[in-house]
Amino acid sequence: MSTFNRHREFSNTREMEQAVATYGWDVSYTRLGPGKLGVASWETRVGDLLLYREHFEFPMLACGLSPADAYSVMTVQAGSMRVFGSQLSPQKVCLFPLGAEIDASAAGGLSTFHIQISSDRLAAWAKEAEVDLIQEDNLICVAPGADRIRHLKSAMQQASEAHDERDVDTWKTTKEDLLNLLTAVFDKEAIAQIGFRKLVGPAGEHAVAVRRHIHSSPLTELDIPGFADALGISHRHLNRCFKQHYGISIKDFIRYRRLQEARNLLHENAAGLSVTEAAYSCGFRHLGRFSTEYKQLFGESPRETLLQPSP
Repeated sequence: MSTFNRHREFSNTREMEQAVATYGWDVSYTRLGPGKLGVASWETRVGDLLLYREHFEFPMLACGLSPADAYSVMTVQAGSMRVFGSQLSPQKVCLFPLGAEIDASAAGGLSTFHIQISSDRLAAWAKEAEVDLIQEDNLICVAPGADRIRHLKSAMQQASEAHDERDVDTWKTTKEDLLNLLTAVFDKEAIAQIGFRKLVGPAGEHAVAVRRHIHSSPLTELDIPGFADALGISHRHLNRCFKQHYGISIKDFIRYRRLQEARNLLHENAAGLSVTEAAYSCGFRHLGRFSTEYKQLFGESPRETLLQPSP
């Protein structure tokens, strides 16, 4: 049986993004407050089935796309998160169809458990079981009931433990169980009966639109009032929508994005980049203010980051 078990801890968001890219995800992370990064993941893979657990000690926002060739299921083990403004509790399951868009924010203390399986494998299993899979291109939240949630989480945990202990016989049973569960939760009929797609309303759509704009534009050229005008709403209303959706103002979100990008540049120290160059390239014009805000967020000065050995 082909497998690996790996434990990772990250010191900056760039490392996190590079790690999730190995799963086929295209995700960008933004931390939403000061404190230790404290992000860790545990991975187990057998053939085309991947199990991984994640833990976040800091408030964060994650956005991007799920794999284009694999389905995923995620449950919350501890803490809570919001997905497109909808609260995802431990009693709900997130389904990621192929290439689903992700927009999720969470407070510190979030722990999640994921299963990822190739679309070919799941399709073959579904055909054998005579099940029609859902083919939506947006993330779906379902509330399948306490018994199914308990069964799914139990199967996840047993599969993880079977690999930790190299227990081949138990793995065969739990893998079969997981594939049955995955087929069931992606079943069109099951989604229609027990699930729902949480679509954001107008305020949420404005918030997601400005978040997309911030992620797709150079940090030195952001014009949020102009973007609000293009949407046909006031800057004040746009900020109110954003704060309601993400729990943070647009100004603070941009500031955290800029500080995090500056930290990534300083960690990489590409071509002997200086602190001044890193600050300017991320949209800061007052170096004293940049250094103060940087230390408040990361607990060290920009120069201390720059002098650390490259990861």
